Amino acid sequence: MNKVLKKVFLPLVRNQEDWQVRLELPEEKFLDIEPKPKAFEKAALDKRTVEIMVNVLRKWCTQLEALLEVNVRLKEQIEQSADLLLASLSSHRTTLSHTSTTPPS
Repeated sequence: MNKVLKKVFLPLVRNQEDWQVRLELPEEKFLDIEPKPKAFEKAALDKRTVEIMVNVLRKWCTQLEALLEVNVRLKEQIEQSADLLLASLSSHRTTLSHTSTTPPS
């Protein structure tokens, strides 16, 4: 698990150049908790460490919920635009097919 965090997750979060949301990391000292039960236990018993990590996770949840909400609204707008486009194309197709079947005057 620590390898995944250190080699995949942390580099991704640190390099957020093209992300729509910037996830804030805690101070470096809170990221360097040794992946051993005793180290986790010690960190879990330290009120300050727990408080900081909980606050970071709360911020992330708030940011991601906002992003998801924006994405839902964007999806709805895209679907509405697609419906309007299809209706418009259908109308034009009907007009064109009616025009092509009407004998010239």
